[in-house]
Amino acid sequence: MKAYNYFKIVFSISLIFTLFGAYFKIIHIYSNWTAVLLVVGLLATLGYIVLGIIEVQKSKRISSAEKLMWTVGFISFGFLTAFLYLLNGQKRVVSQQYK
Repeated sequence: MKAYNYFKIVFSISLIFTLFGAYFKIIHIYSNWTAVLLVVGLLATLGYIVLGIIEVQKSKRISSAEKLMWTVGFISFGFLTAFLYLLNGQKRVVSQQYK
């Protein structure tokens, strides 16, 4: 598996676990599993933020200003930045890095 696929996998895990955990909280299913889902979602969120920052900082294809922009975005706006990064940023940032 290529290294840049890990970001997509961890982002997907985070999204699924967080949505299910929040849904179960909203419909008042209070069990230990609800808390576990939310904790796994939170840990996966931290994981994709760290993976995204590492990918951006290792890239030789983008400028320092753009690296700073992506890093601040990941730290400040986690999900939104990760979604935009998946849509168009990751292709540009890591296209030659892992080949």
